[in-house]
Amino acid sequence: MFEGVAFGLLFTTSVVVIGRLLPSTLYSTGNSIWGMVALGAGPIIGAGIGGFVYQHAGTVVLYVGASTLALAGGVAAWFALSTPALAAPQAPAEIPAELDRLGT
Repeated sequence: MFEGVAFGLLFTTSVVVIGRLLPSTLYSTGNSIWGMVALGAGPIIGAGIGGFVYQHAGTVVLYVGASTLALAGGVAAWFALSTPALAAPQAPAEIPAELDRLGT
């Protein structure tokens, strides 16, 4: 149950964060790149590195290392996402002149 809730919050939070970090013209691009990294390349590379560490260093090193990296990632995300720009609501971005000229 908790895994399903966390997985749902992961997707909704990522959409909100990408919406705050990128202009509206790049929302789809940002979400697709996030999806490629989080659901494509990340698990493949992580499983390869984890298998190598497990085989050569053992389970204790693998799990302590994974826990340390998860904690470090949480701290980095905390500081990266605690900027005033992400805390305050933003006005809608204006349409760039190039897109407005094309009529899109």
